Amino acid sequence: MKKLMRMISVLLAISLLMSFAFAVVADDAEDFTDEEELERYLQEQKQAEEERNNAVHEEENQNAEIKRSVVSDDLCGLLGALGIMSEAEIKTSGVATRGYVAEVLARMSEVSTSKSASGDYYYDVGENTPYGYAIEIMTDYGYFKGTGNHMFMPENNATDEQMANVLMRFSGYANTVPYESIAGELYRNVTAPADLSYSDMANMIYNMLNMKAVNLTSISDSGNKYSYDKSMNIYNALYKVEKISGVVEKNGRTGLYSESDLPDNEIVLKRNGENINLNVGKTDIADRIGSYVTAYIKYDEDIDGYICLGYSVPENKNNSVEVSLMEIFYDSCTASEFVYNDEDNDKEKKLKLASDIAVIYNGTYYSDADFSVRNLSDYEGKIKLIDNDGDKIYDIMVIEAYRIYRVKSVILSSKTMVFAEDNGSGGDI
Repeated sequence: MKKLMRMISVLLAISLLMSFAFAVVADDAEDFTDEEELERYLQEQKQAEEERNNAVHEEENQNAEIKRSVVSDDLCGLLGALGIMSEAEIKTSGVATRGYVAEVLARMSEVSTSKSASGDYYYDVGENTPYGYAIEIMTDYGYFKGTGNHMFMPENNATDEQMANVLMRFSGYANTVPYESIAGELYRNVTAPADLSYSDMANMIYNMLNMKAVNLTSISDSGNKYSYDKSMNIYNALYKVEKISGVVEKNGRTGLYSESDLPDNEIVLKRNGENINLNVGKTDIADRIGSYVTAYIKYDEDIDGYICLGYSVPENKNNSVEVSLMEIFYDSCTASEFVYNDEDNDKEKKLKLASDIAVIYNGTYYSDADFSVRNLSDYEGKIKLIDNDGDKIYDIMVIEAYRIYRVKSVILSSKTMVFAEDNGSGGDI
């Protein structure tokens, strides 16, 4: 009985101290004798003590703060479009666990993880384990391997290096080139040296998806041969997704320069003089009228057209200024120049306006060629000016303007309101 209790204690200690590793496949896990288990336990105790000491020094030097790497708008657009990671997940602070890595790899593999784990793969992954089914199915796919002794350690922190190994397998690059030869590409914009932050994870996935696709060209006993497809990236090849950029020129409500005849779920994206019709899908890209966007699109047979899966608004292509109507110097504004008071600095500022500036007035195309900013002096609201090509000349003017009245009375028979501030005049209701 004492021998059995000693073995249980040793196994529990080992399960708590094992680190994330991909060296041993779960189905091939070895069984150890008491002596071997004890030797491993003593070695890992020593290693754990060294790691604790290192962690103390790191905490003193870095205040135990996990650095989050910078993520681009395009990264959020692509990973969101493919359903891999939402922007909220990407910008989550802290460290990703092994279980969460499995969940994200399942999304990348387009595998539903709504089922529960069987509990037949690892001792520490059961029916109620978070991400349990993802762990098991990704093990079947060959992307994950256990930590030995039928353990997975789903709550342990993952590291950048371990994520790189998984992505090498997922992309097919593990079969073609040494890890060192593409490490620079995988680690672009990755800042954390060890533990895998959510932003590091997102950057590594984004970098991998933008690498050239790998194709298996021949199979033989002497070794399989692979080739790189220079015409497409991995995300093109895997998900049949294309990337296009342009200005949202029309939505279901209005166009920039004309009225719209589009249904509510469509937009027109203008790219290099070409108009491209897109279904908005589940996105709010229609609200970006006048903005330069990068959209990830996919052909949909059901609608016989392209659908927008996700998008981003590049900062270097969209310089926008929002001004209260009360801060405009109306007497100084001209057809080519907009003058206002910068509230933050209490300083006059001037912006150049395009000769063919598009005006969206309360959500609708404004067709009056004689429009002047001065016409807004009696209104409340705001103006948003957009420079969508980076030339410091503003191309779009989006206006929200309204007047505020105090209602004196309502005449129901004639459906009329009488305003107190307007000498008894009224308006229809």
